[in-house]
Amino acid sequence: MSNTLLIENLSVQYHNQQILHDVSINIPTGSIFGLLGDNGAGKTTLLKTILGLNKHFSGSMTYNEQPLSREQAKDFGALIESPAIYPNLTAQENLRIMALLYNLSEPSISATLHAVGLGDVSKKLKVKNFSLGMKQRLGIAMAIIHNPKFLILDEPTNGLDMAGVDDFKTIVHTLAVSGMTIMITTHQITELATAFDAFAILQHGKITYASNSGGYSAEELTTIYRDYND
Repeated sequence: MSNTLLIENLSVQYHNQQILHDVSINIPTGSIFGLLGDNGAGKTTLLKTILGLNKHFSGSMTYNEQPLSREQAKDFGALIESPAIYPNLTAQENLRIMALLYNLSEPSISATLHAVGLGDVSKKLKVKNFSLGMKQRLGIAMAIIHNPKFLILDEPTNGLDMAGVDDFKTIVHTLAVSGMTIMITTHQITELATAFDAFAILQHGKITYASNSGGYSAEELTTIYRDYND
């Protein structure tokens, strides 16, 4: 199986503090890849480095067998920390702004909203009146409106109830089936265990365990996580 992203010996240091230590992972093409770790493990730092938001690193990153570069940014979609939404606008209006940035047509907005389960939301309902789950759906919509090949989601299920988590898993599974490679960071092991095709555990800036297979139950993955969480 080919890899969409290959990271080798990636290290990041801020103000004489080592954040990431020789991190190496490979993300299979078309997979839902889980990066598991407690808060403060270095997950968001790794994502920001992948997205080119952090220039102070050593090591290598390869995307589709080519050195990762700024020119490849069009292939990426990302939702880091929380959706950058305008609360006084509707979902359609928020996506319209993104569509303008990518020079996309109005049908792209409708198709994207339907893809994340917001197709039936009133065109008059402002985002400030959305539930947390609806806001997360909109954040994903904003990240995928340009049909990226590689989607990065940072702790996307924080604060969601189980129904919201189940809806989220359905959405990402559908996107993966369509050919999108997805990377998800989380510390909520039991909720997302069955969603992953491959995963790695990041603790204290180091990869402590990695697997290129999925299908683990919540109990199995929790056991692995506990055993390799040092």
